[in-house]
Formats: sequence, C-alpha cells, structure tokens
Amino acid sequence: MKKVLLTAAVLGALTSCGQLAGTLVNRLYPDGIDLSSVALSVPTGSTAETQVLYVQPSLFDGVDSVIHSVMKGWPTPQLLGDVAYVRHGGNVTGIELYVRPDLDGCTAATTAGVPAFLCPLAGESDHRLGTVTVSGSLQTWGPLATTTLRQAVQAKTGYLGLRVTSGKAARGDELHVSVKLRPG
Repeated sequence: MKKVLLTAAVLGALTSCGQLAGTLVNRLYPDGIDLSSVALSVPTGSTAETQVLYVQPSLFDGVDSVIHSVMKGWPTPQLLGDVAYVRHGGNVTGIELYVRPDLDGCTAATTAGVPAFLCPLAGESDHRLGTVTVSGSLQTWGPLATTTLRQAVQAKTGYLGLRVTSGKAARGDELHVSVKLRPG
C-alpha cells in the first residue's frame, strides 16, 4: 500500500511529463499493476454452459487516477494473473476469461457473497479474452489482450467474466483469481 501511495504522489507531481510518469509506473510495477483478487463460486449446471459470469466491482475500482492516465496511454494493455481451483467434487480443467466495459443486458446475481452478473453466452464473443487451464494448484495465465480490454481501460470500467469450458463444477467449487494489467 505504501508503494502505491508513494507512486501516486510522485506521479501526481509528474503529470505534465506523461512519458516520464509512464516509465516510472513500468519500472515500479514490472510484473503489472494489481487490479483484483477474488474468490468465485464456479457456475454449475446449464448456467455454466450458457452464461458468462461477471464479477463486481470493476477491475479498475481503486486505481489511482494518475496511474490510470498512464494505463490509458498503453497501446495494447494486457491482463495476466493467477488462478487456483478449489474442488469440492467437481472436475473443471478449463475456463474462458472475458472482459466487458459495461454490464448492459446482463442479470444481477451473487457468487460466494460477491456481487456478480450473468450474461448470455450468445452475445459475448467480442468480450472473450482467451482460455485458461485450471487445477488445484496455482496456475499462471496470460497475457491476454483484446480491443474490448483497451476500451475498458480507456473507460476505467471493466468487469472480469468467466465460463467453464472443460469439466463440470460441483456445488461449493471455487476459483481464486488474481488479475494484473501491464503494457503490451
């Protein structure tokens, strides 16, 4: 937290020097800027196959405005992170990740106490980031990039979504996902 506050203070002083601020952010966060860490109940049944589950809040909530202005300048922002699958009887081995700049046309839901939205799969192809292999151990994923991610970064509003693509989830299965953003 101190690193983020110090970075924001230094970058605030350097806002007139956009390129210098961008270089500083890239050096202070060589592995990417942490955006989110969340535990999600894995969708089961027909929902898992026909819906994409998006979580709230936005990936960019809590991102300092100066750091965000640097992120907006990245021509091809990329998401990356870690995922661990906590099994309670399921056998999920693959998920697809999605990102949306808004939740228009989606239905409110809740997963493991986390506010979420379900969106029909039929309209989500433009929001698809890529496929990720999951297991009981921590798996690194990414980097993944799309035009929709760039739009989400520009708007400072982006929601992470997932859909099971391989295997079946059991009630109580969870995915623990962490997300970072870095320049491409």
